[in-house]
Amino acid sequence: MFGTLTDADPSQRLFFRGRPMRLISLVAQSSLADAPAIIHTFLARLGSEEALRGDPYPSRVAIVCGRYDVAHIMLNYIMDSDVGDPSSGLAQLKLLFDVARHNPFMQPIVKLAMVSRLVELEPGQLRQRDANRRLPIHEFCRHPLRSEAAQEKLIDLLVRRGFTYTLNTTDTAGATPLQLAASRPNANGLLRGLLRHGADLWSAGVPRGSRLGRLAWMPTNASLTPTNDGIMKEIKMEIAGYMCNAIPPYLLAPLWHRISQIIRLFITTALERTTAATPRERVDVFKMRFGFAASHCADREMKLTLQELVEVAFREEAA
Repeated sequence: MFGTLTDADPSQRLFFRGRPMRLISLVAQSSLADAPAIIHTFLARLGSEEALRGDPYPSRVAIVCGRYDVAHIMLNYIMDSDVGDPSSGLAQLKLLFDVARHNPFMQPIVKLAMVSRLVELEPGQLRQRDANRRLPIHEFCRHPLRSEAAQEKLIDLLVRRGFTYTLNTTDTAGATPLQLAASRPNANGLLRGLLRHGADLWSAGVPRGSRLGRLAWMPTNASLTPTNDGIMKEIKMEIAGYMCNAIPPYLLAPLWHRISQIIRLFITTALERTTAATPRERVDVFKMRFGFAASHCADREMKLTLQELVEVAFREEAA
C-alpha cells in the first residue's frame, strides 16, 4: 500500500507532507505488518503533535482498530514531545474509554498493558467522565476483560492510581461500578476486586433522592435489566438489605468497621458461589439474601460462624 518509507528519500517526504493526518490514520487502521515502522517514520519527520491532531485522532483510530502496536509508537512520540503539555493532550482523548469499549476479543494481557501504559502517562484519565458521567472504572465494569485474573489486576490498577473514591461513584442512571460488574455474567474477577478494595455495599441501592421506587427505577437503567439468560442484576438491593439488617447504624465506628469487614468476607464468598451457580439458582440466591438451599449444610455453618463472630465482636466491645 505504502511501500517501504525511509527518512532519506525526499520524494517520500513530499508524498506524505501534503495530508499527513489522513495518511497516519489510514496506516493506523490498516493491517500492514510494518505499520509501526511507517508511523515511526511519519512522526519522526512531521512531529509528535500529528498523533494528537485530526478528527478522529490517529492515536484513537489505532486503539479503536486494535492496532495497539501502532498506538504504543504514537504514545512514545506524544510523551517525548517538547511542545505544550503532552499529558494534557493525552488526557483530552479519553483513550481509556476506547480501550474498554472496543476489541472485546483481544487478549486480556494486551489490553491490561495498554491500560497500564495510559495510566502511567496520565493518571488523571482515571477521574475523567464521559457523556453518561461514567469513569473508566464504570466502563471496564460494563465491558469485562476475558480473564478473571486480568479483571482483578485491572481493578487493582484503576483503584491504586485513581483513588478509592472512584469505587462508589455513580453514573447518570445511578449505577455504581459494583452494580455494573454484577450485571455481567463473566465478571467474577471484577466483583472480587471491587469488594476487596472496599466497594460500599450501602450505596448499592436506589439512588438517594430518587422519586422512583425500586420497581420503577430498575427499567430506567438499561445496564441493570435482566438478560435473556435470566442472570439476576439486582445485587444492589439484596446486598444492601443484608448489610442494613446485619449492622446497626448506631454502632461506634471501630466496631462497625470490624463487623463490616466480616460481612464483606461472607458476601465475597456468597458471590463466588452464586456466580458459579446456574442462572435459576442465582436468582433464588439473591431473592433469599444468600439463603442457600437448606440441604447445603456448609452454607448454614458459614452463616452460623458469621453470627458467632458478630456476637464475639459485640462482647469484646462491651468489655
